[in-house]
Amino acid sequence: MFELHHVDIWINKVEESIFFYNKLGFEKVNDICNKKDNKRIIILEMGQVLLEMKSHFNGTCFHNKPSCCDNKILGFAVDNIDKAKKYIIENNLYDKDILIKEGVLNKKYFIINDPNGNNIEFIQK
Repeated sequence: MFELHHVDIWINKVEESIFFYNKLGFEKVNDICNKKDNKRIIILEMGQVLLEMKSHFNGTCFHNKPSCCDNKILGFAVDNIDKAKKYIIENNLYDKDILIKEGVLNKKYFIINDPNGNNIEFIQK
């Protein structure tokens, strides 16, 4: 039901990070500048796995989230987002409300936390 889809990290050194991950075998497939949210998203790909690197313009976070740039996500692709949500609920893997949203890639997703508080994202293929 679940397959590794992406890893999401925050970076400060954009060009150096692109160079570094290119040398490890990732290729840049998208570069999204979202000035409204003061965010640049660089998406690299290796095989079927995406590396989503996020950075604030000028290194300044305007939305004042204390853990913003410490945010890391392990993402899983699913065929059906509603079935994935139902599976999480039925198996008691998360005890809070799960809100399905649509992201910048125009795909439905939701995020829960693992037992250690790490963000786990489920995104519809």
